[in-house]
Amino acid sequence: MAKWADVNILQLLNGKLSPTAERVTWIVEACQRVIRLDQDMKLPPGLGQDKKALDAEIGEIMEELYARVSKFRCAPLVLYCGEPDQCFDVQYRFVVTKETASEGGAVAWLVEHIDTAHRIRRCHRLQCRKWFFAITDRQKYCTDHCRKTDAQQGPEFRKRRAEYMRERYRPTQKERDAKIDAQAMIGTAKPKRKSRRQGNAKS
Repeated sequence: MAKWADVNILQLLNGKLSPTAERVTWIVEACQRVIRLDQDMKLPPGLGQDKKALDAEIGEIMEELYARVSKFRCAPLVLYCGEPDQCFDVQYRFVVTKETASEGGAVAWLVEHIDTAHRIRRCHRLQCRKWFFAITDRQKYCTDHCRKTDAQQGPEFRKRRAEYMRERYRPTQKERDAKIDAQAMIGTAKPKRKSRRQGNAKS
């Protein structure tokens, strides 16, 4: 699935910025938004957002999604399959012009696999943001390199580092500074003058 996603849609999304890529990106993100809203709709009563508001938002997105997808004319493609339990394979392809071939192919693949739209993601590392097809639900990064780099340099690492500095290092540093200040006070303190009585007693 990841291989075909790359061929049919990811190469377009990761290519040059263009109106075509923007339109396909909108469709991908709209599908993902509907999936998230649908999950909220299925929460028990009292949890999540108001069901009417969720339903209204889903309706607006689906109306726009239909308007964008319906501009493509779909035609059946009948192929010989030759599988042990199957003779024919019927696929539905968008009829597109040469100028819209990449867009039509991407949208056709997405519509055919629309339940997996939530797996088409952007890399979590801010310096990358490459589109990829997630193999698992928890996958956030396009490669192990991005995952490891973000773990060492990303916002979450910096946040943890700041907390560590605040909780461990800085109190220790305050104690050190206090000791240094105390030692400085002792070093600069003037020696007490001997009283006349003490001087006469010794003589």
